[in-house]
Amino acid sequence: RKDVFQKVSHALHSMGTKKTTDEVEKTVDDLIKKYGFFAPELFIDLLKHLSPKDKQKIKEIYTNTEDMKNFLYKETVELIEKFTKLGEVGVLSQGRTEFQMAKIASIYDHFHKDRIHIAENKRAEMVNILNKYFNYKVYYIDDKLTMLEAAKKIRNDVTTLWIKQGLSVKKQKSAFKPDKEVKNLTEAYLFIKNS
Repeated sequence: RKDVFQKVSHALHSMGTKKTTDEVEKTVDDLIKKYGFFAPELFIDLLKHLSPKDKQKIKEIYTNTEDMKNFLYKETVELIEKFTKLGEVGVLSQGRTEFQMAKIASIYDHFHKDRIHIAENKRAEMVNILNKYFNYKVYYIDDKLTMLEAAKKIRNDVTTLWIKQGLSVKKQKSAFKPDKEVKNLTEAYLFIKNS
C-alpha cells in the first residue's frame, strides 16, 4: 500500500499539491471509515483544484493492476493457489468494482467468475451470497470483526476466521469472538487444511 500512496504523493507534488505519503494514507483511511470502502473517485473529489487531466492521472495510479498488487499481502497469490486445492474459493470484496478488480487482477484467474462478489455494501450483499452457498462448508476469512459477526448471524454454520493483519486490526472493538484468530493467510490455510 505504501508504494501506491507514495506514487500518489509524488504525482500530487508534481501537480502543485504537497501531500506526504502519510497524509495520502490518512485520507484513504478516513474515506474508508466514512464510506465503508475506498474508491479513487472519492479521493479525487477532495482535490477540487486539480484539472480533469491531473485527476485522471491520479485515478490511473489507483486502477493500474501492477500498482494494485501492492494492496494484497505478499503471500496471497501463492496461498490462493493452495486454497484452490482444498476446494472452491471465492472473493467477497467491498468497494467500487473497477478498483477492486484492479486489486485482485493478479489472483483473478484462480476464481470462477461466479465466485467473485464485489459490493459497495458487503454486509447487505452477504445474505444473498452466503445463502447461495448453503450446500457448502463455508470458511469466511476477513480482517473486520463486524463482517465476521454479520456472516455468523446469517449462517451460524459458517466458520469465521479473523485475519489479524493490517492497519485496522488494532482499532477494532467487539464482543464477537470468531471461530479462529489467525495472524496471516498462511495460518488460515493451515487451519482450513487441517479441519
